[in-house]
Amino acid sequence: MGHENTIPSGDTFFDPEIMEGMLRETFGLESETVDSPLSGETDICQKLDAVLERSLLPIADRLSAYLRLILMQVLPRQLQIEFKHQFQITYQDLTQLFPRRSYFSMIWVQPHNTVWFMHLNRSLAEGLAGRKYNLEFGSSGKRWHEVTDADSGIYLEIGEILRRCFHGIPRSWSQKGNLEIDRFKHMLQPGHLDEVEPEDLYVVQEFQINHPELCGCLHLGIPYVVIMSLLRDELAA
Repeated sequence: MGHENTIPSGDTFFDPEIMEGMLRETFGLESETVDSPLSGETDICQKLDAVLERSLLPIADRLSAYLRLILMQVLPRQLQIEFKHQFQITYQDLTQLFPRRSYFSMIWVQPHNTVWFMHLNRSLAEGLAGRKYNLEFGSSGKRWHEVTDADSGIYLEIGEILRRCFHGIPRSWSQKGNLEIDRFKHMLQPGHLDEVEPEDLYVVQEFQINHPELCGCLHLGIPYVVIMSLLRDELAA
């Protein structure tokens, strides 16, 4: 891949309808800038119980604040992180919810030995990779968005940033229990894991990241069984 002038994920700067038309006309491809159905408009996403929704909001706010501290290391000015919403979904339906090019990290958390996940959509992951590359090597960077498929090389650029983000999990849940990050594995799509059954239920929290050089979505997937364990008394009240 050649070196080019800094261009954060190119689909950031165009109206989605214009971009989709350009891609269809030029490459015969469908644009990836069209939003995924993450607003409860799909059968695979389920709304949360109102009590559970309220109980998780302070935790999401703490995680949002922590993510901002981490991402400011590569996006130091005008960074905005907004918690958008949360919903339920089974593990087997994740590939339907995020069918296009995107980036997953599976995170093993103790003491429950459960697998959480963090997902970055294309514009965020590739934008962060380009930004970090340019900070290290100057104004000429890689155009990650020109690669046809999701590129595992992205993780070489943003792996350390992600590792720091993972530690927002025990910090944001510190008032509910003592969690510890055990290990993690990066995956371009969720695959078979010994600790996870296809029908296992997850609560997904969505965060919108906005910066003049990039924008995108980050999702944290929390095993439902962990929530029921840590918030048992609160939900029963």
